[in-house]
Amino acid sequence: GERFSRAAIALALTLVVTSVFSYAAITRNFAWKDDLSIWTASAVSQEGNYLAAHNIAVERVIAGEADSAIYDYRESIRMNMKRRFPDEKTLVLSNLYLGKIYADKGLQREAVARFKEAVRLKPDLPEPLFKLARALEASGDPTGAVIEYNRALGLPWRREDLKAIYRNLGRALAGLGMYEDSIVSLEEALKLDPDDADTARDLALAR
Repeated sequence: GERFSRAAIALALTLVVTSVFSYAAITRNFAWKDDLSIWTASAVSQEGNYLAAHNIAVERVIAGEADSAIYDYRESIRMNMKRRFPDEKTLVLSNLYLGKIYADKGLQREAVARFKEAVRLKPDLPEPLFKLARALEASGDPTGAVIEYNRALGLPWRREDLKAIYRNLGRALAGLGMYEDSIVSLEEALKLDPDDADTARDLALAR
C-alpha cells in the first residue's frame, strides 16, 4: 500500500534525476565532439591552419587528453612560425599552454623552453613570467627563478598572485642561503595575507 507508493515515487524521482544528469553529460560530450570536429575539418581542409591546430589542442585539454594536445600545440607553433607575419597572440598562448602541459607532466626543461618563448614574445604579460620562474625553480635552477621572480614583481598583479610571487621568491632565496633577502620577501608575502600559515612557517624557518 502506502509503503509501496512511497518506494515507487522515490524510484521515479531517482530515475528523473539520473536522466537529467545523463542528458547533461551526453549534451556536453556531443558539444565537445562538435567543436573538435569543426576544428579538425578546418585543419584538414586548409593547409597550414595554425589556428585550427591550436583550437584542437584546447579542446583536447578540456576533454582530458593533454598528451594528445602536445602534438597539436607543436604543429600550431610550427605552422604559425612559417607565416610571413606570425600571429603573435596565438604563438604566446600556444607556447604558454604547451608549457603548462609539460610542467604538469614533470618535464620542466621542456616547460622552461616554452615559457621562455612566451616571455620573449610578450615580456609584459604576467602569467608566462610567473610560470617560467616556477618551472626554473622546479628544474633545479633557483638562481634563474630568483631573477624571473624579481622581474615579475615589476608587472601588475592581483593581491593573491603577488603574495605567491613574494612567497616563492622567499623560498628560492632561502634555498640559495640568502636568508636576509628571503626574510624580506616572506614578510612582504605575509603583509598581503597575515593569516597564511604556510608563509608564516616559511618565515620562521628562514629566521
